[in-house]
Amino acid sequence: MRYPDFLIIGVMKCGTTTLFRDLELSDRIFMPRDKEPSSLALPRIRTAAGARRYTSLFARATSDQLCGEASTAYTKRPTYEGVPQTCRELLPEHAKFICMLRHPIKRIISHHNHEHTWDRMGPSIDEAVREHPELIAYSSYAMQLQPWLETFGDDRVMVVKFEDYIADRHAQADRLCEFLGVPAVSHLINLDAVHNSADTRSIPAPLATKFRNGPIYQRFVKHLLPYAAVNKMRHLWARPKPPRPAPPTQDTVDYLIEQLQPDIDRLPELLGPTAPTWDLEAAPTSGPAAAATTA
Repeated sequence: MRYPDFLIIGVMKCGTTTLFRDLELSDRIFMPRDKEPSSLALPRIRTAAGARRYTSLFARATSDQLCGEASTAYTKRPTYEGVPQTCRELLPEHAKFICMLRHPIKRIISHHNHEHTWDRMGPSIDEAVREHPELIAYSSYAMQLQPWLETFGDDRVMVVKFEDYIADRHAQADRLCEFLGVPAVSHLINLDAVHNSADTRSIPAPLATKFRNGPIYQRFVKHLLPYAAVNKMRHLWARPKPPRPAPPTQDTVDYLIEQLQPDIDRLPELLGPTAPTWDLEAAPTSGPAAAATTA
């Protein structure tokens, strides 16, 4: 029963899929094909069956490979609490953690678009940020990072700014490889590859989802087919996506800044002078707010 040597812990809609796909190019790294097992955030990990199921994800790893996985649930407080403590109890003492952060308001816009695409939120982001507190909570990066840093220290937690990673994937990926102690992968990265973009992501039809979650696909099909073939199947099974929602109004951006700024101001206290910074005012808006959105 082998537990991972490192985790990509999030944050949601901050480029973790691109990071996941870049790091798995290394022959010294083994990661399960499917991202987001989220097992360490769920109570069943503390059962014998849950532990066996989770550690089976790494059964194909060789002894000279580092095992890792990526689950954004690990930085989704308060939805999931206590994940760092679970990791301290179960993971190897040398385990390391990578967290990707993005402009907080742009992350919220992307998160809302994702939830709307899956019919879990309405089209108005002005209403959604007031009705769904997780949109703001998941962009409260100091709150999300504090328990990880308190549990493991800043020498085992590396924070990556999404904008820096996208601007220079080669250099940033090699920096992460150095952090993990494996050879560089920059020469293997295809900069034209787009992973999990909102514009390219497919939304499976209900029957396709049922098949993909079934035992035949999970136990056999996905392990026999190469990733490119599985990805092509997902596009063939896709249903049409709804139109992208309009960006927030200026009143909503002002509301989000008011909610987020105190948390973002705490990042230098946690991470030191290298803490990522953003201009929260630099968020897309759709014009004047309707009176109902400020009620």
